[in-house]
Amino acid sequence: MPDYEVWITHFHITTCSTCANLNGRIFPVGQGPQPPLHTHCHCKRQLTTTEPPAPPPPPIAPPPRTTTIADDFDTYGGDAIAQAGSDTLFWLALIRGEGDPAESGGIYPLLLDNAHVIEGDNAIKLPGEGYSRWYFKTYTPAADLTADGRFTAADYLCLSVYSDIAEQIYIIFRDTALRYAIYIASLSIGWNYLAVKRSSFTIPAGFDWTQIELFGTNNAAPYAADTWHDDMRIVTADPDDAARCNDTGGTWQFDGGVWHIYQDSHAAAYALGQIDTTDTARSTAIRQGDYTASNHFSGGVYLREVGSAGLLAFVIDAGNCYEVKLDADAGTLSLIRWMDGNPYTLVVEILTVDPDVSYLVGLQREGESLRVYCAPPGQSVFAAASLVATASDATYSQGHIGFAAYGINTRYFSVRAGASARYAAEYTDRTDALGHLHADGLVWYEIDGLADRAAWDTETVTLPELARRMKALIDDLKIDRLIN
Repeated sequence: MPDYEVWITHFHITTCSTCANLNGRIFPVGQGPQPPLHTHCHCKRQLTTTEPPAPPPPPIAPPPRTTTIADDFDTYGGDAIAQAGSDTLFWLALIRGEGDPAESGGIYPLLLDNAHVIEGDNAIKLPGEGYSRWYFKTYTPAADLTADGRFTAADYLCLSVYSDIAEQIYIIFRDTALRYAIYIASLSIGWNYLAVKRSSFTIPAGFDWTQIELFGTNNAAPYAADTWHDDMRIVTADPDDAARCNDTGGTWQFDGGVWHIYQDSHAAAYALGQIDTTDTARSTAIRQGDYTASNHFSGGVYLREVGSAGLLAFVIDAGNCYEVKLDADAGTLSLIRWMDGNPYTLVVEILTVDPDVSYLVGLQREGESLRVYCAPPGQSVFAAASLVATASDATYSQGHIGFAAYGINTRYFSVRAGASARYAAEYTDRTDALGHLHADGLVWYEIDGLADRAAWDTETVTLPELARRMKALIDDLKIDRLIN
């Protein structure tokens, strides 16, 4: 006696979708839906010796997990004096030259000018008109600049000054007892990137760094230079090299250039910046830490002027890595392999790169194939529309992430690396953009090897099955985000 029945749909112009989808389905006798399902339903079930097909396989197990690296430059410092309990703050913005009401020109109006600018839209100009001019910022109540261990004798006061002639300026701090800490800086023509240790200031007996009510700069006799002052900040000494400062406390390693964290990027609240325009030699910034990224390196690049900048991927060190280089002057995007300090161009593509536009740049590995992406604002980086170039090279398979600068004022933001599954990277990028969530500590999925990847290939699974597996992966990612 047959143990199964097959559903037979009576097809007609009025056949409903439910009955149509049941046609041919096999059920154990007495189980499953029974006709009629509705008024005027003419479907039936008929005994059969054919057994139903095997049930679909269970959902695939999550692929092996790996951690990623993410950095939005928003945990290293800022412009608020009072940040109690924060023992990992490495920089503090003092004067930004954007018209803060606490900033003043004394008896003269504060003059904002955009002829020579490092950060934002303006700098503070002190005209060389033959008499003393200065600007300052006041704090009421007095500020403790040593709070959270930020401004010790070994740390730095940094300031960028552009001068049209060689002259001197005074950098001044005043405490509530009207005592002055003074440093005299000699300027060259052009940009001067000052980094002055606190211990280099001349201070009177009893000077109190915990009770600062005023700080600023003053031009010096004969008061002939036009000078532009921008980006005054306190920065802690690099823990690995006390002869230089480091806004990230050593989390990023810098080689050449002048690197700080800024708040003037169009695409992110905080961005790493390289500001030295006096030397066009390649300088680099590399994210340190105990991580190894194996795919999908991406980061934002924002050129404030015409020139070149790049994303470093699979970094062993600055001389051994891949570099995706944007050149706004030549109008090109290049993929360069650096080996033992020597560059070799793997591919060059024509690409319009506009200054003052934020781009997301990415590098993805597929076997020996390298795919280079560049996404304009509003477009996802690892999307087909963002693919610019491909090349074949198997030199590097894992490493760190970083950036390169070539003597222009540049910003870098939204650092991501480590996810081999493009679906995970895309999902996270969209969540960051819409939900303003950070990906620090996020668990990513990684699929290693051709055998595992075949399960995701549209040529080896049906489209409905692929859609089901994609939905399961995204649901898992949502759970991971809630857990982590």
